[in-house]
Amino acid sequence: MEQTSDSGFVGKPFEDKSTNEFTDHVEMPCGGFNRLFRAKRYGKWFVLKGLKLEYSSNPFYRELLDKEFELGMMLSHPNIVTIYGREYDAVLGDCIVMEYVDGMTLTDFLDSKPSSEAVRKVVDEILSAMSYFHGLQVVHRDIKPSNILVTRNGNNVKIIDFGFSDTDSHAILKQPAGTARYAAPEQYDENVAIDCRADIYSFGMVLKDIVSVTKIGGYKAVVRNCIQYDREKRYANATEIQNAIAFRRKLRILLPIVIILTTVVCAAVLWGRSVMNSSSDVPDIVADTIVKVDTVFSARYDSELVDTVVVPQRVVTIVDAEYDTIYAQSLYDEAKAQMDALSAATIAKMSSDTLLTDEEVAAYLTMFLNMSQSKCDSIASRLEDGSMLQSQFVSHWNVLFERNFFNIQDKYKSPHLYDLYESGKITKNTYIEEFKGLCKLQLDMGIMTKEQYDEMVAGMKRAIEND
Repeated sequence: MEQTSDSGFVGKPFEDKSTNEFTDHVEMPCGGFNRLFRAKRYGKWFVLKGLKLEYSSNPFYRELLDKEFELGMMLSHPNIVTIYGREYDAVLGDCIVMEYVDGMTLTDFLDSKPSSEAVRKVVDEILSAMSYFHGLQVVHRDIKPSNILVTRNGNNVKIIDFGFSDTDSHAILKQPAGTARYAAPEQYDENVAIDCRADIYSFGMVLKDIVSVTKIGGYKAVVRNCIQYDREKRYANATEIQNAIAFRRKLRILLPIVIILTTVVCAAVLWGRSVMNSSSDVPDIVADTIVKVDTVFSARYDSELVDTVVVPQRVVTIVDAEYDTIYAQSLYDEAKAQMDALSAATIAKMSSDTLLTDEEVAAYLTMFLNMSQSKCDSIASRLEDGSMLQSQFVSHWNVLFERNFFNIQDKYKSPHLYDLYESGKITKNTYIEEFKGLCKLQLDMGIMTKEQYDEMVAGMKRAIEND
């Protein structure tokens, strides 16, 4: 039946065809125990996050989903993905309904060669989000490039995936969590209570990636303070990082003035000396010491704010030396702490051995060597490959290793196992058990294979029988 409106328009009554159900499901890539779908409702895209079928009935993973939902509903910030609710979907089942972000991961954003202005905006918005959720006592625990989205329209940050997050009010998933390379050292220790400084470390590693790819200046000192091994030496919170960055941006504006004044003074002095010794209009010594500022300070300041300015090479050398010395000292402090810990762990294992022979000392020292190399590679990987600083660090580490190696070797001078047996200080059975224990120790350390172990034990038994 047709109806006539007050305006005289004739037509059929409005028929509501809308539905609360999601349609047009498109599965999105997702690792771990979750499934992600992009789905449409009322003509708008949403993201649905639930559990894979094999995990859907497991109480532990259901509690994780509950936890992520509860934390997500606490958060309301323009740079954090929005959680709308919890529903049952015909395709996915029980799921979290969240904002769909038309964007790319931080890694893809950096590969797109963004402007310095866009990069600074992204850094500021990551810190803004961190400052917000840290203020609510939420620790993300998995800050990394793939959990930071950047919108295609406006380059706005959206931090996602609070699945590993933690608060004092939640009891589930208190054990170590995070992603290798970005996780703070203390996140691997289940005896340490994690706080926001773990996220500060992760942010520092992300910022290091940003600086490495974009070559943007003004952030290296911030990176260094964020990724200190000792969390007491890091920034205490995101606000401190924001203040440090703001200070360095002001410094970039003042820097050209300071450089120009320094250059004028140095050039005047050098020119005055040259006039006394030469009739040349432009002394060679002045020409030889002039460089462009953007080749010197690009790692510390944004050179586009400092149009081409000349700087005496002597000033450049002093600035570079001071920068590298400060950073190197923090690395050396970390190296000493790590080496002391490795040495103490090795000595503790050796001290627990009731009958320590020369062969076992060699095996323990090999274990010490392997642990040392692994730790050195881990720290050196944070430095620019092939750089002078990386080379200096490796040399410093080797000095520490040799010192500790020989200290342990001198501390545990032990007789050969066979000499103990031959001299009658141990019985044949003790010799056999000790020899097998030594081989088992080397097998466990990866020094020998199972085949070599069997061959060594069999050979020892044949030798004993022939005595």
